[in-house]
Amino acid sequence: MLDFNKAEEQALINTFSKNIILYLTEQMNQRYEQINKQLWKDFENGLIDKKTIVYTRFVQLFQEFGIDEDGIAFEDDYQDALGEGYFLLPHARDILEKLYQKYPLYVVTNGVSKTQYSRLKGTCIDQYFQDIFVSEDIGYQKPTREYFDYCFKKMKNIDLDRLHNYLHEIGGCDADDDWSKGWDDAVDTIINQIEEWRKEPVMIVKFQRAILGGNKVLVYDKRETICQEIPLTKDIRELFGSRYKMYRKCTLDKSGFLHIGKEVKAYF
Repeated sequence: MLDFNKAEEQALINTFSKNIILYLTEQMNQRYEQINKQLWKDFENGLIDKKTIVYTRFVQLFQEFGIDEDGIAFEDDYQDALGEGYFLLPHARDILEKLYQKYPLYVVTNGVSKTQYSRLKGTCIDQYFQDIFVSEDIGYQKPTREYFDYCFKKMKNIDLDRLHNYLHEIGGCDADDDWSKGWDDAVDTIINQIEEWRKEPVMIVKFQRAILGGNKVLVYDKRETICQEIPLTKDIRELFGSRYKMYRKCTLDKSGFLHIGKEVKAYF
């Protein structure tokens, strides 16, 4: 939805323009892209952390070109400029508006936290998303299993079977570029994770809106014992409709998180 390439290009130009002794040549720009690309690849493979990326790329660039400049201070200025790069891809807002009416939307990103929030707010598209998952805040990066595990636990109403089938249908990318490889890794991670969840015992539970608890939902097992309390989110409210209780197939993973499945007819 956001045109990162345009934002990055503009941020580089603006940051170099602020410094009268620096000039961004085509050779420097190409070398920066190479350094930056390799650092992000190392990050996604778990070899380095986010801080190493942002406070290494300009230091290395200036050293290679013999420039006596503080690469760390330059990075800080660059991040400020990058956060002000509010560029949407063509028709992005129209697409979001239509999807927002039918589906819960989420942002998953490996970007710098401060920059991502600034962009989403600056373009006013943050209103379309239920939640924003930035690897820097979570502590794990895409496409690791831990990252998606965290995301799915926060997505309270997601049909895992439907997602699994959809990802199988669209398959991987035929291209051999880094973006396609990243997409394939993410898809494989999610599919494998869902298949592992499917191995967990399936149980039927009753969800009942708490009469005195306000925005709470009580979760009962077959013994009529309250096993969990969950918040009455917008998504859960839609599942209830005008009812005060419902029965659904669920799985309980090893961490104790309840994955909500399809509705069934049951009475207890």
